Amino acid sequence: DLIVTGVQTLCSSDLLLIGFRLQRNFLKNDVVVYKANGKLQVGRILGQETDVITIDDTGQLLVNGTPQTGEIAFPTYAKKGIKKYPYRVPKGCVFLLGDYRTQTKDSRDYGPIKMEAVKAKVITVLRRREL
Repeated sequence: DLIVTGVQTLCSSDLLLIGFRLQRNFLKNDVVVYKANGKLQVGRILGQETDVITIDDTGQLLVNGTPQTGEIAFPTYAKKGIKKYPYRVPKGCVFLLGDYRTQTKDSRDYGPIKMEAVKAKVITVLRRREL
């Protein structure tokens, strides 16, 4: 099973076409498939090793002191996976968030995700809705 509830632009009825990057060099804002708690999940890379992530009580997200606004319409609140913010992403890890911030499980629940757990970059989403 592939959990797609973490990305606002994806629906459980969508089909994904996923490409594996041989060089394994993922970038900030890449949407990726990763393994957490034994399940494949989809999330967006918000922080890479040594980046400092800050989530405050108002739902504001900062990476290295810069507000992350973009296209995400949902506030970002802290959860139990990271005990204290600001949080520095450890070496060999990424900080992943789902786009549907109020309904997803991600690094705020699981903590940092090791690069070995990142399986692929999502190349495109093939829509099936309303066909």
